[in-house]
Amino acid sequence: MELFSLQDWQYMLLTLPILVMALSFHEYAHAYTADKLGDPTPKKQGRLTTNPLKHINLFGFLSFLLLGFGWARPVRTDSTYFEKPRRDLALVAVSGPLTNLFLAALFAVAIFIFFRMINPMLLQTSIAAFLAGEFLWSGFYLNLVFFFLNMLPIPPLDGSRLLYSLLPKGSDGAIIILERYGIFVLLFLIVSGTLGKILGPVVNSIVVKYANLLVVLL
Repeated sequence: MELFSLQDWQYMLLTLPILVMALSFHEYAHAYTADKLGDPTPKKQGRLTTNPLKHINLFGFLSFLLLGFGWARPVRTDSTYFEKPRRDLALVAVSGPLTNLFLAALFAVAIFIFFRMINPMLLQTSIAAFLAGEFLWSGFYLNLVFFFLNMLPIPPLDGSRLLYSLLPKGSDGAIIILERYGIFVLLFLIVSGTLGKILGPVVNSIVVKYANLLVVLL
């Protein structure tokens, strides 16, 4: 029995560079923000780069391709270097998802330019034009998924670090519980399909609204 159809493999190859870019820039944003806030740890570890080889975790990347979810190498930081640890840890955390949101915006602009310049008939007659359009839409979609996924306040996702910064002082007990059981909650949401039911409608609604906007603008 085939795990993937030919169409699945074509889509994987099409989105492979997008996935690499989304992960690399996401982790680079963490490293860059930590460095600017005074923590030299990411630079010492060679993470202050967009080179995918410095950020990609092989097993996590294969998991993305085969199972639809995975992980990159986390950027390590040392909060003792930060002037305001709670605030700065939150800034480091959200910089990754915000970078994916920025990439989604760039793809949205590229989509507009592409459809403004290309003859619509080419999308039906030219494989290259069709694949280019699919590539841009996938870049827009996947980076939106990365943004909303990582903003969820569930450890080890970035949103949990933002949540910690908002909790009142003296909430160490709650944070310990979240850190201990967060990964199991996340795995349950993924395996049960609940995560897709939460994120899918949100991302799809944005994509549909943008598509409708394009119809008006074009």
